[in-house]
Amino acid sequence: MHSIAPLSFAFLRCAGAAIVLNLIVPARGFSRGDVLRIASFAILGVVLNQTMFLAGLSLTSAHVAAILITTIPIFTLLFALMLRLERPTTTRVVGIALALAGALLVIGG
Repeated sequence: MHSIAPLSFAFLRCAGAAIVLNLIVPARGFSRGDVLRIASFAILGVVLNQTMFLAGLSLTSAHVAAILITTIPIFTLLFALMLRLERPTTTRVVGIALALAGALLVIGG
């Protein structure tokens, strides 16, 4: 990551994927609203995500980044529980506890 800036890498990755996707999938005549939604989702879900991920990775080690990535499902379920989108079952609570314990074990050594 020292030879190319994270933002440049994220741009190249997204632009390359867009070119390949446009070659594989023929034009379907999306409505203007669909195009705006697809562009918004692409910016938020891919460009912004990858930019932040690569910028964060340049500030830490790959080891720490790997540990943080493994905790994404934990935080996702916790937020879903807090927003009452999921119900807290015993299996889910035990799963969160085990995943958190595993991440802490890796961090603690």
